[in-house]
Amino acid sequence: MTNRIIVSALASFTLTAAPLTAQQFSQDIPLSGLGNGNSAKPFGIAYEPGLDRIFVAVAGAFGAENNVVAVIDPNTDTVVSTIPVGLYPEEIAFGYDTNGALLYGAVTNSTSGTVTIFDPNLNVRGEVTLPDPFGFGTCYPFGIAWDGGIERFYVSTLDGTGDVHSVNPATLTTSPIAPYNAVSSSGSRLLVHAGRLWNGATRYNASFSNSDSFVVNFKISSKASEEVLIANETRHFYPSVQDIIALPNNDVLVGGLGFNGYLYHFDVNGTLLSTHHLKNASGAHGLAIGPQGRLLAICDLVTDTLVLYDMDERTELSATAMSSIGLGYGQPNNAVFVNKKLYVTSQATEEVVVFNNLPSPPPGSGYAGQLTISNSTPSLGDSVTIEVTGNGLVALAQSREGVKTNYRGLNADIGPQINLLGVSSTTYNESAAVPNNPALRGLRLWYQGAVDLDSTPQPTEPRALIVQ
Repeated sequence: MTNRIIVSALASFTLTAAPLTAQQFSQDIPLSGLGNGNSAKPFGIAYEPGLDRIFVAVAGAFGAENNVVAVIDPNTDTVVSTIPVGLYPEEIAFGYDTNGALLYGAVTNSTSGTVTIFDPNLNVRGEVTLPDPFGFGTCYPFGIAWDGGIERFYVSTLDGTGDVHSVNPATLTTSPIAPYNAVSSSGSRLLVHAGRLWNGATRYNASFSNSDSFVVNFKISSKASEEVLIANETRHFYPSVQDIIALPNNDVLVGGLGFNGYLYHFDVNGTLLSTHHLKNASGAHGLAIGPQGRLLAICDLVTDTLVLYDMDERTELSATAMSSIGLGYGQPNNAVFVNKKLYVTSQATEEVVVFNNLPSPPPGSGYAGQLTISNSTPSLGDSVTIEVTGNGLVALAQSREGVKTNYRGLNADIGPQINLLGVSSTTYNESAAVPNNPALRGLRLWYQGAVDLDSTPQPTEPRALIVQ
């Protein structure tokens, strides 16, 4: 069968989705006046289901830092109390015992270089000071996550050391988690998931004119770590991982700044699977996944846009300019889904913005067959095999952009310029070695298959490859 006939067969298959009503702005929750009298600009946000409370880090501004965490009742959408913490609080996490009972809350204080620990009654137990190896006055603690296996909080830093610290909330002490260190880099929000600690690593060049961005996953039991380059300075401008979240199927999603509108999708073992492309956002400073794992909220602080995204259909459902709602210019920092509503911290103003009437995407057509890449993050000189398998005739396609597009009647995920590599019965593969050319470092390629071409054509899940 020729490629022209294959394309003709594909033209009979089109994915459709019912139109959806965008979410609605409900109200803003004012934070002005909280804390020490400085501006009440919020940063991180977290929900604790046992207490049924939303916690917001009221950071303030650099040079005029605030020092409280606001506690919000989602039933009334009002601030019901505050917790005194250090200067410029950023991220909040909770620690639980093996039965799921709440033990501690914790917040990273960037300017103070500390972590504040509080108990389930919201009383402060103490403040833990982290090491300051460069003598900046702070190591700029940022991300924080709980490891229930050893009952410790892990804390990432932005001072360029790449250090991640382990904080013992029972003794209010800290220690390094050697040999973990993403050398000469700045970290991100943290995720502890399935025995691994996930962190970003932003590594600047010698002139600080640009950076490379990595995802690091650290196996807690063996203390082995792996770095994956996802964006380098030759193809991006100051890329940096900002947020990492777990999906209900155990996969991991990574967002950041300077990613040209892409999110990066890994499996639970740290293998790069694919990317998600955003048309109306440059990247993601904060990510939140809805309770069903279908609806994703993306906070693009750079373009001042909140995007809602359908993870199954890989399409944007809405893009809201934060300047058009609430108190105006908002800079969405992070978000959380609670009680069928979405709460977004608006860093440039002094509010939490609340959305209701969230969209419920209809079931999608899904994918069929299977597409595998033997090594989705190959180094220069490595050999790679890409294979598609499925019923009937199958085809394999490649592109340089992972963008949702209509390709001659097929709603593909790897447009717009698609190269059909070949077709065969039930299985088709391509093998090649990555040329040993340093200029290819950071190159991304996308692949997608189509199966059952001689009956009802269906696409495989898309897959991505990034040269290391």
